[in-house]
Parts: sequence; structure tokens; C-alpha cells
Amino acid sequence: MLAHRLPISRELVPNDLTSVNQRDVFVKNLTTGEIRRAEALGGGDPNDTSNELAISGDGKILVFHSLASNLVAGDTNARQDVFQMDVATGVIERISLAAGGIEANNDSAFPDTNETASVSVFESNASNLVAGDTNARNDIFSSRAAASSCAPDAIFCSGFEF
Repeated sequence: MLAHRLPISRELVPNDLTSVNQRDVFVKNLTTGEIRRAEALGGGDPNDTSNELAISGDGKILVFHSLASNLVAGDTNARQDVFQMDVATGVIERISLAAGGIEANNDSAFPDTNETASVSVFESNASNLVAGDTNARNDIFSSRAAASSCAPDAIFCSGFEF
């Protein structure tokens, strides 16, 4: 699998109903040559731009950020969020959430993931993703596959704000 953010284009996939000025994330199967718009795999056309993506080393998981509010149920924060998508099933989940599924109060972006997507990282200026975030700066957060919320990653901040 190959995932890529391409310049604005509506000719890559049939029936692309997204806005002319909207960026999308595409997945290409390197064996079959099939190209699919990643966000549409979840069941519909995204209502805003998706961007900045990474794919796990095994090609099974894609992480990206998006302004679209219709990729998952309950996305009402009007912020750029980070999502993780299972390429095979098309299931999309938002990973830039605080404990208990609380939405971020500011933008999250620039995701990356490890070989097996067991850990994904992203940058956020949200102050409510973890308790005690008072530095009013962008921080690096991690989301572990078994968890449903993010935490400061010890690799990057060892529990301290920077």
C-alpha cells in the first residue's frame, strides 16, 4: 500500500464529490493499482480537507489530520483532528481525544505512526488532552492502539512540558 496527499484533484477516483478546493488523502494498492480516496472508505464524502498523512510499515493503518467533521460520529469541536484508519476495513477513529472521549479544544496535526501502528504520535495545541497542560504551546502526544485517548509520550517529554 502507498498513501499520499496529492495536489487538489478530482480525477483520481470516480464520483469524487468533494469540493474543488478540498485536499484529500488517497491510498493506492501497489499490487492491483487501485486508487481509493481514504476518507471515503469510512462511508461518505468528507466535508472538508484532509492532509498530512503517514502509513504504518505494514501498510494496514493510515493516520492523517482533517478538518472534516463527518468522518466520525460526534465530531463537533470545529477543530483539525487526527484520525486513524484501517485501510482494509475503512474504519476511521479519531485519536486526538482526551480521556473519556473529550474533544480537543484546539487543533491537532502532523501525525506519524510506528511499524505496526501500535503507537501513533501527533502535535497539538489543545490544552485539555492531558491534565496539567499549562504551557500554552504545541506538545507531542501519543495514542496507543489499545487505548482510546492520548497521553504525553515519555520518549518526547518524559512527563514534563517543553
